[in-house]
Amino acid sequence: WLLLGALFTPTHNRFHKQIKGILARNAYTLSNGTLKEIKYTKCNYSKPFRVCREAIDAFMASDSHFNCIAIKTDHTFDLNLYGNPSEPAKVKKERAYRSLAEELLRRNLPHMTSARLFLDKMTRCEPKLFLEILKQKFSTPGQGFSTGLQHAKISHIQDVVSGAEGYELMGVCDLLQGCVLNNLLPIQVSIGTSHGSSHKNKIREYLIQRLGVKDLLPEPWAEIQGNSLA
Repeated sequence: WLLLGALFTPTHNRFHKQIKGILARNAYTLSNGTLKEIKYTKCNYSKPFRVCREAIDAFMASDSHFNCIAIKTDHTFDLNLYGNPSEPAKVKKERAYRSLAEELLRRNLPHMTSARLFLDKMTRCEPKLFLEILKQKFSTPGQGFSTGLQHAKISHIQDVVSGAEGYELMGVCDLLQGCVLNNLLPIQVSIGTSHGSSHKNKIREYLIQRLGVKDLLPEPWAEIQGNSLA
């Protein structure tokens, strides 16, 4: 599976302060005293599970929403849709990633202008080209997706290290995306399996419970309303 997720936070400062408060209150810190990053992969024992659960509660109480595109990359995924058959697969994969990212942003920005976009450091494609294309399409007033607008859809685009101080909300995005992946590929817990696997399943189940849906698979996904998922 290829997953692209984005967290949209209209009231950024308030939500960011809440997440930092959760991390501080639970003493979820590194040895040097800085706050740890919320990550789905680290939800493998009781303390990070508690932090992740509180982060989900804060997300549900906020005016934020999360959107995710999930693409199954098996034999049904036709890379030739993203380039010529003669082009290397790597080039077409990068183009597919960029196209999907553009679609993810486009569908969530109809009522927004002058947004600020922070991207986790990229490994799937060349960062400089990726950022340049996004800026051309979203950050140039009167052009691309900002055609006919006085202000650009996105005023600032930057790639950052998600674990750095000030970008704690990126951990919420990682957690929500991890829960979607967990539902697509549930971890089979058996005798001898580490408790970490159980915690990952449980945090996905907790998110589903808070949303009031049966799962995070395609059918109920489009039915979720309000400030949750889309």
